[in-house]
Amino acid sequence: MPIPEDQKTQKQDEKVHVLESKKTPRWFYIVLVLIPIVLIILLEVSLRLLNYGRLYDQWIPMGEDKLMLNPDIAYRYFYTTKNIPAAGHNYFDAIKNENAFRIFIMGGSSAAGFPYSPNGSFGRYIKKRFELVYPHKKIEVVNIAMSAINSYAIRDMVPGVLNQKADLIIIYAGHNEYYGALGVGSVETLGDTRFLVNTVIWLNRFKTFELLRDVINSITGLFSSADKVEGTLMSRMSKRQIIIYNSEKYNAGINQFEGNLRDILLMTKKKNVPVILGTLVSNLKDQKPFESVAEEDYPPSQNIFEKAKTEL
Repeated sequence: MPIPEDQKTQKQDEKVHVLESKKTPRWFYIVLVLIPIVLIILLEVSLRLLNYGRLYDQWIPMGEDKLMLNPDIAYRYFYTTKNIPAAGHNYFDAIKNENAFRIFIMGGSSAAGFPYSPNGSFGRYIKKRFELVYPHKKIEVVNIAMSAINSYAIRDMVPGVLNQKADLIIIYAGHNEYYGALGVGSVETLGDTRFLVNTVIWLNRFKTFELLRDVINSITGLFSSADKVEGTLMSRMSKRQIIIYNSEKYNAGINQFEGNLRDILLMTKKKNVPVILGTLVSNLKDQKPFESVAEEDYPPSQNIFEKAKTEL
């Protein structure tokens, strides 16, 4: 005997109702997403309460009324390198004097005054000159330059510099752009993507990320032998790295430098802080090329060097 249409419709409605009642509620998915977030937050809070790892704050107090650059800040940029650099001990007032003119110097080892730092730093001469020209002002020159860093580190530190009410920022950088920490040719590189590298630098502020870094380094350390530390820091950073002119890596380094400088200038412009970008000085006279590579479009640099010697 055939089933009446109204009974068929009723049974279909009952099936739909049963299926709808069995559907996973929306709150389940919300909880599913929130659980790992809450766990990460709890882990972060716990690690901070336990004082895990290093202090990555940009400034640390010296005495009751002075600040200086944190000597451990370089760990934001160096992950595997031993004997990381540190800036000179330049102290400045934690509360800026109303009559003060505060200058920050940023860059690599040349800006720091290597190999005659701290007395060989141009910051010392700038301070003396300003004091002669503006004797009524309290001149503060804070040199936070350090060896083997490039525009990534400078970009990361600029917001902290601006928070300290800088009146002028002098940037003398570029020598280390390829081989400095996180550069495209460095042993510490994280790749060619600026967004990725700057994101990782930002994540270093979190203890959870530091824990992850330590775990990865511990695991990789099990499969690598401890190398003897030899040579200068920059020579170790650029070991066996060759970047050919106009190559993909070469252009990536230029894009990295331009992009980071653009970000720096945008940040300083928003705060109305003037910036002086120094033109790099290089004395190449009688300096033999480090490497000579034969290219289709360009002659080997060694050939150019030998030709130049005969013509001079």
